[in-house]
Amino acid sequence: MAMAFPVKRRVGLLMVYNHSYGRAVADGFQRFVRQHTRWNIAWAPLGWEMPDSALREKKIDGMICFVRSSAQLRALRHFVPHVVNVSHLGEPRNAVSIHTDDEAVGVLAAEHFLEKGFTRFLYLGLVDHAYSLARHRGFESRIKSEGYSVTYRAFSSERWSWLRELPKPCALFVGADWMAFQALEACAEQGIAVPDDIAVLGVDNDLPHCELTSVPLSSIELAGSLIGARAAASLGQLMEGHAVDTGQPHLIPPVGVVERRSTEGTAVGDAAVAQAVRYIQDQAFEPVTVDAIAHAVRLPRFELEKRFRQVTGRSPYQQVLAIRLRKAQELLMRTNLPISEIAEQSAFHDLPSFSVFFKQRTGFSPGQYRKAYR
Repeated sequence: MAMAFPVKRRVGLLMVYNHSYGRAVADGFQRFVRQHTRWNIAWAPLGWEMPDSALREKKIDGMICFVRSSAQLRALRHFVPHVVNVSHLGEPRNAVSIHTDDEAVGVLAAEHFLEKGFTRFLYLGLVDHAYSLARHRGFESRIKSEGYSVTYRAFSSERWSWLRELPKPCALFVGADWMAFQALEACAEQGIAVPDDIAVLGVDNDLPHCELTSVPLSSIELAGSLIGARAAASLGQLMEGHAVDTGQPHLIPPVGVVERRSTEGTAVGDAAVAQAVRYIQDQAFEPVTVDAIAHAVRLPRFELEKRFRQVTGRSPYQQVLAIRLRKAQELLMRTNLPISEIAEQSAFHDLPSFSVFFKQRTGFSPGQYRKAYR
């Protein structure tokens, strides 16, 4: 296979490595460089520091950068002619930006909690960070579409007494794992049961924050490696003199929820409906029917459907389809499997019907979705 970018270039990487997103972006970038280019990674400091003398001496042709501000970008461009931004801290103007679709992160969090039957929702985040505000918007929009509301609370590392006052059970979505880690520790100190009283979901799937806690933290994994590869490809286009859109950021959806103890189980007070939710989670990829679900929970079908909708806002079969759809979306983003195989693995055994359903729910055909989000 011909190399995508055969011309030798000197490139740099200015990244923050203290969380999994930055490390994953760097990994995706260097994999692309190794496999598709003849570039030399001439500069990759461990952090955000940007000494002018080093940049001047290195004579770098292009750089992937976790841009913190428009001022930083302007300063960087004095020494580096081509820059691709992978930060979601803000939107520097006239820059190629490729980063996480943070509203989609919020939607995914909402879906995770809705499938578990929660009806009380709270978002904990930073009021002065664009990514946190976008995650709140996506979360709140999806929750409101089901007729519920979301309480917003600004993060403070010193104030946690409000946790005791929350109506329970409650779903707590936190804008980043490092904040969710502190929330879990505060719950432990106050004797609040996780996930029975408060279920907690973070973002980044940062293993130290997710595993080294009193209760292992469920978290949304971001597509950092894909973003790094996409950024490298865009940088190559820029250095070759091709036009790359700077009008809108290229947004990449999250990979999925990595579930751990902090969101296990359900929040359904109706014991029969809770049993039905668990049965659906276990059997969603089998040839399950509503009659089979009703039989498993020992209720007449009409009674199950009425109570299930009252509690969750969905019919049992809509719950099944939502789980199958998410599986299909994840496989389209993460694998190279044929669409027919993805349909089978997601328990859609008729490819034309799967394609119609997928487009009705997402606005894309399966092929279009894969092309847009990989």
